[in-house]
Amino acid sequence: MGLILLLVERAHVRAPRVGNPQTPASPAARSRAAAAAMSAGVGGLRQLLAAAVTKGVAEARAAIFGHALNPTGKRAATKLLRKKMVGEQVAQWYPYDIKRDDPLVMAREEKARLAKLEMLKRRGKGPPKKGQGRRAVKRSK
Repeated sequence: MGLILLLVERAHVRAPRVGNPQTPASPAARSRAAAAAMSAGVGGLRQLLAAAVTKGVAEARAAIFGHALNPTGKRAATKLLRKKMVGEQVAQWYPYDIKRDDPLVMAREEKARLAKLEMLKRRGKGPPKKGQGRRAVKRSK
């Protein structure tokens, strides 16, 4: 309410001075000119009040609904920044993996892997020694 009163005080239009050379000399013409100036002032006041109310409503709407207020219409990255980051969404999709943090779980899995590898080697199914794989055998033929 205070903003509107301040705008009304600033937009107050004074009647033209009598000694002004642009004003008409006759009293009837002078009253018509004063009425035209006042009506123009009222229209200007209405426009000024309408602009202030529109601006206030736009600011309130932006604050309530979380919109980005861009009165100048310049390009901004608000649309891009509003989206969630893709990496966070992907990370939240998968459940928490305790294996990565607990050394006891990792040690137990490593021990099981080594035991299986040893069993495969005893059966002759383990990985070949370095330099004796399929490509090395193929090359020697």
